[in-house]
Amino acid sequence: MFFANSQIELHKLTKIEPGGDSYLFLDLLVIKTPMWKQVWDSRERLLFRGQPVWTVSRESLIWMKKLRSSYQDLADIENLEQNS
Repeated sequence: MFFANSQIELHKLTKIEPGGDSYLFLDLLVIKTPMWKQVWDSRERLLFRGQPVWTVSRESLIWMKKLRSSYQDLADIENLEQNS
């Protein structure tokens, strides 16, 4: 997916466990502008099932959602701010 008037690509991946009801959703952002350097610099290392993964910080996620400001993004922002 390409965002209009930006230098951002979004790749959505889904892993479905065979024979189970477990799903893993992963969004990969490919950024082609220095405007997003703060997102990269504030990334956080977390453990997922005992393995390290890198993710954007809560603050950066809120910042990215404010740029788009869809109805769902605004609801997500409210939820993120209330549960911080």
